[in-house]
Amino acid sequence: MNKIHFIVYTPAYVENSGGVMVLYNLARNLKELDHDVKIITFENMCPQNILCNNYGTTKDITDESIVIYPEVIRGNPLNAKRVIRWILCDLGKHTSVDIYKTWSKSDMVYYYSSYNSNNHKKLNYLFSLYINPLFRVINTEARQGSVFVVRKAQKFHKTVTKIHSSDSQCLSDDLSHDQLINVFNRVKYLFCYDPYTWVAFIAALCGCIPIVYPIDGVTKKQWMQTLYCRPYLEHVNKDYMYGVAYGLSDVKYAHDTIHLVKEEQDALVKFGEQTVTKMIDDMNDSRYQTVEDVFYN
Repeated sequence: MNKIHFIVYTPAYVENSGGVMVLYNLARNLKELDHDVKIITFENMCPQNILCNNYGTTKDITDESIVIYPEVIRGNPLNAKRVIRWILCDLGKHTSVDIYKTWSKSDMVYYYSSYNSNNHKKLNYLFSLYINPLFRVINTEARQGSVFVVRKAQKFHKTVTKIHSSDSQCLSDDLSHDQLINVFNRVKYLFCYDPYTWVAFIAALCGCIPIVYPIDGVTKKQWMQTLYCRPYLEHVNKDYMYGVAYGLSDVKYAHDTIHLVKEEQDALVKFGEQTVTKMIDDMNDSRYQTVEDVFYN
């Protein structure tokens, strides 16, 4: 396998952004596989972090470098000759639905997951997941009460009817990992109105049962098919992830399976590492999909 030079273009590190975390974790994965990788941030900042601190500048980009852009990036701001567009969230959620028209048709395309459950086109996946080892059950005593999160709920629900209890506390979006671990080891339930925040799975890892507010007209199986875990579920021939309730009627399932969450999430991490290795194989063998393949054909 040839050694490849990668540039990961990302916002500066913050641990409460799932998208930023996976970009930094991909850099870590590539480094662990002995490839040359540099991180360039939008803000030209270099914050120290627990994942990867291999920062670079535009001077590190050569004609052979492969620049990895998240889907929110218009055009080619680093003027790279070789580009990967990594679709971390469905187009139209955090950027315009036709942003791909600003990309070169020859740019390579990888998806973090398949967000549209009706999309049957075979996609190439690049799945890089970091699980903080501190996300674990440290409280064996009885739990009490609940909390709730709203986050990006308005993007996915036309209307919302409150399902959390009157004494449930709303969690701020900017809580640190340490603060989340403390909360989720204390309370029994997390009511989650945003169906696509990884906070739900952090809660489950800590033994707190997340109850996701269902999307109108979308079944649990259909919802699971739009999550980050879809490629993994297809790989292991499963329909659902453990420890997560989709609506109030699903709490028993989450309660009965929450003890299996840690093992399953560890398997997800391993699966993600395999997709990174496959992506590198694609680069060496020119088997990748392009913008033209995915968006125009």
